Amino acid sequence: MPRRFPSIPTSVLTDLYVPEFVPTQEKLQNMIDNPDAVSKQARQKIDQQVAEAEETIFSGAPTPITKEEALAVEERVQELREGIATTRQRIAQFKSQIDEQAGLGTSGNELSFKIDITKKRALKRALKKAFGIKTDTLSYSMYKTALAAKKQLEQEDADEYTSGSWSRENGGEE
Repeated sequence: MPRRFPSIPTSVLTDLYVPEFVPTQEKLQNMIDNPDAVSKQARQKIDQQVAEAEETIFSGAPTPITKEEALAVEERVQELREGIATTRQRIAQFKSQIDEQAGLGTSGNELSFKIDITKKRALKRALKKAFGIKTDTLSYSMYKTALAAKKQLEQEDADEYTSGSWSRENGGEE
């Protein structure tokens, strides 16, 4: 059995959908006929309310730094750059000391490592391709060359990835 909806008077529906205020029928005028007639006290009150509103609106906005703060930041950045340069110089000194100890600075007596690559065919092929010789020893200069090549390949991969040219051909997915 179907339900019956209660009858709703049409006046309720018209009141819901027809607004009482129609802007085209009203004559809108300025609330203050003479702005010069506004009292000084009322203007001060309005200015105060505007200032309070601006303060609440802009309270979270960052303030610009002063010249003194900017100079302090520049000094700190310069100190950090000097520290970085000093650290890089120390690292370069340590690298040169290691190179000297490994025998790169002297002729003929270079440090080398004996490695067993009899069961590592991929490593044998890589050594043959990279250095053009069949060997079972790895010298320090070969090791450094391999590390430099690895670093260069990683940098190229990173550059490709960050530039957006990474594709399925390069090992990525698109």
